[in-house]
Amino acid sequence: PRRRDRAGRRCNGMDFDAFFRSEHDPLLRLCWAMVSNREQARDVAQEAMCRAYERWDRLGEPGSNLAGWVRTVALNLVRSQWRREQTRSAAAVPVVASYEDPSCTDPELVAALARLSNRQREAVVLHHLLDLDVAGCAAAMGIAASSVKAHLQRGRAALEVALGDRVLTTEGVA
Repeated sequence: PRRRDRAGRRCNGMDFDAFFRSEHDPLLRLCWAMVSNREQARDVAQEAMCRAYERWDRLGEPGSNLAGWVRTVALNLVRSQWRREQTRSAAAVPVVASYEDPSCTDPELVAALARLSNRQREAVVLHHLLDLDVAGCAAAMGIAASSVKAHLQRGRAALEVALGDRVLTTEGVA
């Protein structure tokens, strides 16, 4: 009964089921690129969507960006995981890539992304893999546009060293 009530309600002209179908895969790609672990990525994406579902009735203010809200929630969940991992160990916790994931088009790219700082990886993934502009990245990351540009520049430089002259695309590395 409760599911039908929420599924039938519209938020910015969209019901939750349609929103889920259109935004789940991009959200999962974002999460996977950030944590480099298929199961963790699924957990984070699912939790972000669950939070959207729980708040669906309240998210529909005119002009609100539902996809941006869910991305921000997912990024905050990833950051929380990073903080928990840092408090568990004084040493840096390496990010281990899961290469059996079918969305991984280039294992070298995944490994190179894992070696970036958290903020550099976040900026590169949002800008290059999700095609957000600098302002969109800044909003999702909760930082100034100038900081996004700095993280992008440093991240790109590190990727260029790691990947050579290959070009970063939305499909992986060309």
